[in-house]
Amino acid sequence: MSHWIKHTILRRSLKVLAGLFVVLLLLPFSLYIPWVQQVVKDFACDYASQATGMTIRLDRILLKFPLDLEVEGLSVVEQSGDTMARVETFVGGVELRPLFDLDLKIGDMAMTNGYYHLLTADSSTVVTAQVDFCRLQGTDVDLKHNLVNLADGELRGGKITFTSYPYKAVEKPDTAASTPWRINAYHLALTNIDFTMQMLPTIDKMHAFIAKAELRNGIVDTGKHTVDLRTIAVDSADVRYYTLSAQDAERYNQQHPLPPDTIVNPGDTAVWTVKVDSLRLTQSHAIYALRNYRPAAGLDPNYIELSNVNVQLRNLYNRASTVTVDVDHISGKERCGLEIEQANGSIYVDENKIDVNKFRLKTFLSEFYVDAHAPFTLLNDKPTGNFVIDTDNRIALQELGLLHPALKATLRQIPQYNPLALKGKVQGTPEHLDIKSFTATIPKYLDATASGVVNHPLDMKRLNGIIAFDAKFPNLNF
Repeated sequence: MSHWIKHTILRRSLKVLAGLFVVLLLLPFSLYIPWVQQVVKDFACDYASQATGMTIRLDRILLKFPLDLEVEGLSVVEQSGDTMARVETFVGGVELRPLFDLDLKIGDMAMTNGYYHLLTADSSTVVTAQVDFCRLQGTDVDLKHNLVNLADGELRGGKITFTSYPYKAVEKPDTAASTPWRINAYHLALTNIDFTMQMLPTIDKMHAFIAKAELRNGIVDTGKHTVDLRTIAVDSADVRYYTLSAQDAERYNQQHPLPPDTIVNPGDTAVWTVKVDSLRLTQSHAIYALRNYRPAAGLDPNYIELSNVNVQLRNLYNRASTVTVDVDHISGKERCGLEIEQANGSIYVDENKIDVNKFRLKTFLSEFYVDAHAPFTLLNDKPTGNFVIDTDNRIALQELGLLHPALKATLRQIPQYNPLALKGKVQGTPEHLDIKSFTATIPKYLDATASGVVNHPLDMKRLNGIIAFDAKFPNLNF
């Protein structure tokens, strides 16, 4: 009898253990049952809300084997309500096996109607982003090696606003050590993106609408502080930048003084290097102007407007104050009517000097060439340094009238069927100016040459020099 009881207890114990094993084995698979997913979803949202202090809501979740996820109606709101995020739908999948190696391999991921709002604790920065559609393909996040690979990404239809109030900023020391990451993006595309920025007193308003933009083969390395991009192409952009006048900026600074800068973050000393192999801008429009300013006729520096802008740049490099770029093409039409057909050359700028190498610009009727090298010490209160300027130009008088309409009446008295040719080479210092050669020519009407030296050209009391000047006027009958 006791023997039978022992076997019965053993069999029942084994059945219970077997049942528990089956339940434990099937428990993960129960997550693929829709009604179980809804129960787990509600529990997870409540638990996460209590743990984080945020309000987290999720309308629907669907998990398919092995880790394909569909989410609808996700919202996350901070307790203060100042920061929130919403997503109408999200679809994505993660490969199971690489997860054991801390490698997130995401095949395809898509999001529709996303919204994000951020207000910093000191109320100095407000960011709002609305995105109609975002898609990522071939995403690989390697957590072991801090590496992200993105094969293809698309952002379609979006509105982003960034507002900064520097006078409200309360600086906090950044004591956390940042982990370096490397991000490889092979292709990114933007379509119909609207961006607005305000940062007084520097930027009253900047608005940019980008109809289409593409980036190919980009690398961002936060450890080396480098950004390396092969190609950036932007088409049909409309950029408008409005700034305050000097008087308005001064008045704003007086009304909103900046707080004292008492904190120095070690990360602030990092110098980033940016390289772009090719940058292209096509069929675009741009405005740079003072706020609420009504432009005068002609070329008004306080209101520059360019239409049909096309730009092709190569080998763009920037590190701190150093900028180098090769200009292959620039074209566009200014509001005054002056049309640039082509520009090319190269430019180098650093904290000490500027080099303009063989830069050519052609308008509809004129041509300009300049090769210039000069130190920035020429801009000091007491200018110093050696410079050289070599220039060769053909200037159409009609286009001078477009730039300065007040000159049109005077220019009409001069023959305009031949351009004014100006050619010269000047080198030296602010103390000693050597005019190697200078010529001014209007065929059949003017032929003038000059050369010589000028001492102390910026000091009228000490100004002196010797200049040889010759001018011929073959025909004064205009």
